[in-house]
Amino acid sequence: MLIMLSMVVQPIFSLGLSASMGICYFEKNDVQNKFQAVWSVFILNVLGSMILVILAMYYTDFWCFILRLPSESYSYAVKISLVSVAITILSNSFVQRVQFEKQAQLYVLVSAITALVSVTVTFYTVVHLEIGVLGMIYGQLAGNSFSFLTFFILGCKETSFVLRFDTIKEVLRLGLPLIPSFAFLFIMMHSNKYILEYYYGLDSVGIYSIGFNLGVTISIITNGIAKAWYPFFMSYISKTSDSKVIFGRILTYYFYSVGLICSTYFIFAKPVVTLLTDDKFHESYMVVGFVALAHFIQVIFNFFLPNLYFSKKVKYVTVIQALSSVISFPIFIFLIKSYSIMGCAIGICISNLVAVLIIYTWNHTFFKECVRVKYKWIRILIVLSLFLSTVCIYSILPEYSLYYEFIKSFFISLCLIIIIFFTLNKIEKNYIKSTTKSFFLKFSVYRTFNILK
Repeated sequence: MLIMLSMVVQPIFSLGLSASMGICYFEKNDVQNKFQAVWSVFILNVLGSMILVILAMYYTDFWCFILRLPSESYSYAVKISLVSVAITILSNSFVQRVQFEKQAQLYVLVSAITALVSVTVTFYTVVHLEIGVLGMIYGQLAGNSFSFLTFFILGCKETSFVLRFDTIKEVLRLGLPLIPSFAFLFIMMHSNKYILEYYYGLDSVGIYSIGFNLGVTISIITNGIAKAWYPFFMSYISKTSDSKVIFGRILTYYFYSVGLICSTYFIFAKPVVTLLTDDKFHESYMVVGFVALAHFIQVIFNFFLPNLYFSKKVKYVTVIQALSSVISFPIFIFLIKSYSIMGCAIGICISNLVAVLIIYTWNHTFFKECVRVKYKWIRILIVLSLFLSTVCIYSILPEYSLYYEFIKSFFISLCLIIIIFFTLNKIEKNYIKSTTKSFFLKFSVYRTFNILK
């Protein structure tokens, strides 16, 4: 419940600035302009964090009431959790600066050390001090504090403090209308759990949550792509004509690569869930693939955002997601009432697909003067049909014991990879061959060196 609270609170008190900062940052190819964007957003984040901390300290009972947690037992945990969120908000502008400057290795290094700090503190507080869930919250607080201090120090070294009222006004103008969009996104991804609980009780929510948590692991990939995509497409804000071909090519390769990974979530769901869970949770395998598919579709929505950002009309993201939520809610109710946890999972796929269809239609209706990306829809449809056919073939094959289920899943996945490879053009095949050969060559050299050593 505290994690869900963080998911809702962080984008609200970030004031939508994570989205608007990129527009101001890339608007002019000028160092001073970039500094203004970073520090303007930071000052506003300080304000948002202060408000959040005040609300956390003086209105703890309200937060506990929302979370349905007893305040006498969890008020301190709620306070610390919200303070941790406030610290995360403080680091946003400096984290984005690193991403915008394409300092990927630095970002990964700091993120890895942050995770190590968080895990170390959590291990010490939970295992050694035995303070339970509070220890996990302390771990998050330690990791977020380390991340903020590191990125803040790097930001101070590599930028100069420049502040202009016009820039503050602009990032607020672009960012504030986006605040409701995060709430609508939360509704699209998580409201189905409450509907499921209403119709089938907490036991069904527990089974669904097991499958959801396994399926959501694909977000390690999809979130990484989404984070990389934002600074990448924003770097084309002043050269939109160059983006027509490359944006379409990126979407095609996204379908090929991540679509293949998403297919394996369907194919390996049953043996993995059977291996990891008790008999009463085995039903949750039906959810895994659809949850992964929902996150896959969610990133496709991001691929259609450039026109809204290039034209500085990001406020329409809220309108699009509001429409998607309104359309999806009755679909959620029907599917969940009829098909329980399966309907729950299918529902979030449909809600994200509705959002994609609306934004694509919106772009072609209202942004005729903007970027007309050359998408390779025929190739995309071919590869999608292959993924769908493979998943259907797997589902109609007879069930086996756990060992043979893994063999069946592995064999079907291997066949799919081979078929997908043959759908690539000659240049793409040669690139994959050379990359694979280079990888195995480096691995063999490294292994030989260690043996000799």
